Amino acid sequence: MKKYIKEDLSKVIFLDIDGVLNSDNFFTSKYHDRLLLSRGEHGTLHDPRACALLGKIKKATNCKIVMSSSWRNFYFSKRKDAKFLAKPLKKELKKNGIIIRDKIAYESDNEYTEKYLEWFKSENPEPFKVEKLFDRGLQIECYLKRHPEIKKFVIFDDSDVDLFLFGERFIQTNPIVGLTEEDVKKAIGLLI
Repeated sequence: MKKYIKEDLSKVIFLDIDGVLNSDNFFTSKYHDRLLLSRGEHGTLHDPRACALLGKIKKATNCKIVMSSSWRNFYFSKRKDAKFLAKPLKKELKKNGIIIRDKIAYESDNEYTEKYLEWFKSENPEPFKVEKLFDRGLQIECYLKRHPEIKKFVIFDDSDVDLFLFGERFIQTNPIVGLTEEDVKKAIGLLI
């Protein structure tokens, strides 16, 4: 069993799951099929390779990891069906020295979100110019304001609706491949 040391609360990873700890390539791979058969599971929804890469960052930086993914609905739930979905992910993360104990809260700029959704549903060919945080980025900003001890952070997500406004701190993963060695190097560089 791995020994857990106190995390450095001044360093944080905001973690999305889909497109980061799993990917299109993983779900269509023979490795995924063999993994399911070997474990007798109905579905493995995370890539052990990507979880190991995240563990590499954790080991190098001793950062805190905060769940920013919609997976937080399952990961922190008390419901039996939700716990069933999160159990394999928690087990794989723990194997790599990671225990996630915190999540961002749901907060939204409803007016701006409505404008974005109206544009998204329309057939307007003009791009929507995102000028402020209103979605997950707003939720992360609110978390940062509530935790002034955070001095360094990175955000892993495959979607950039408003996260690009964080500049280099936002590391956008490719949902086809998920978390990569290059992403790991960049995150370590920003967190140490």
